Amino acid sequence: MQAFEFKVDVAARKRAKQRRRDSSRDLPPLQRLLILAHQIEEALAEGRASSLADAALQLGVSQARLSQIRRFTRLIPEIQEQILFGDPPEILKLSERDFLDVLLAWAPENQRLHLSRILGSTE
Repeated sequence: MQAFEFKVDVAARKRAKQRRRDSSRDLPPLQRLLILAHQIEEALAEGRASSLADAALQLGVSQARLSQIRRFTRLIPEIQEQILFGDPPEILKLSERDFLDVLLAWAPENQRLHLSRILGSTE
């Protein structure tokens, strides 16, 4: 089993307090999870993780949590860009829980609809 390393660490609970102390360096939650989701996909495609179970083991998360994180790769490109570029800025204030309806929607129009509802309620 070849180990791979993620540039964004969301699995280490012991370091969570330390990260909160230096929050200016942290990425907003949605950005961090989107980047991690793509890094997981890349690791699987390149063979740095042999399976989802292997990737979950290397990250120190359950397979269920890994599946939740991977949902971010199903977002339409337009929404992924909004998260990465923070446009609109309100999107960076959302938690994963706030964003759940968007993640669970398969159809592009439903993703857009849920996101507009969420962003409309945060203004």
